[in-house]
Amino acid sequence: MVTDGFFVKPIYNDYRVKIRYSEIEWIEADNNHSHIHMKGMRPVTVCFKLQQVEQMLPEDSFIRISRSEIVNLLLVDRYCGNLLHLEGCSHQFYVTEKHREAVFSCFVELTK
Repeated sequence: MVTDGFFVKPIYNDYRVKIRYSEIEWIEADNNHSHIHMKGMRPVTVCFKLQQVEQMLPEDSFIRISRSEIVNLLLVDRYCGNLLHLEGCSHQFYVTEKHREAVFSCFVELTK
């Protein structure tokens, strides 16, 4: 069994492509579609709602930060207030109040 990712059929294509968990930066909802953003690649658009894609992801590496976005926790390299920044990504991510506790409880901090 393949455990490093999953296969999807991108919209408007006949073939299936492998999406490796380690390459996913973030995923965004777009009505009944989802855009899977990966390192150094164009987003892959699939005909699945965000909730369906979320079920395919390992819970220890990915977390929903809003109604319409999921991020790869392993790529978060800094945050300030409710904004997350992902390593190598120019997009900043806002964590909504509903998801704030779950998201920030994932981070280990060294504090005084």
